[in-house]
Amino acid sequence: MNKPKLRKLKKQLERMRNRSASIRSEELASFAGQVGRVMDPRGKEPTYVSEALPNSRPLSIPAHSGTMKRYTAESILDALEQDLLAYEEMLEQEEGNK
Repeated sequence: MNKPKLRKLKKQLERMRNRSASIRSEELASFAGQVGRVMDPRGKEPTYVSEALPNSRPLSIPAHSGTMKRYTAESILDALEQDLLAYEEMLEQEEGNK
């Protein structure tokens, strides 16, 4: 993860947050992949874990047809935003070590 990619993902997250009432699970799963999460075979719903951020919690993204409920989508976006903030902290620490 680098700063330009992080900026791009933050903008994409904001666009998704602005239309959280009409977001589909496929979009959230795709974004989770862009953030660095991979599908893990556990639970009833598809669960995504981050290999780059071992302290992050597993994230379930319900695979329902149609749009998701607004609060469910916002909760998932909140968790993905935490991943972006963790990446930002990692980048700042790397810069501080140089």
